[in-house]
Amino acid sequence: MEGLKNFAQFVVQHWGDITMAILALVALAEAIVRITPTQSDDGAVERIGSVIRKILDFLKVPNNTKQ
Repeated sequence: MEGLKNFAQFVVQHWGDITMAILALVALAEAIVRITPTQSDDGAVERIGSVIRKILDFLKVPNNTKQ
């Protein structure tokens, strides 16, 4: 139980860093996908982006790209 408490405290303390790391990895993956000529890997990155958008919508994070 103590381990879970420590993990939760770590996540709360480093939430900004964790979020930035995840977004940086997604941006890197999307850049790599756009460079490659095949279309098969595009779907995987699009699904990841879709999940992230759903999480951000659930957390009510403003999305400036919505019209």
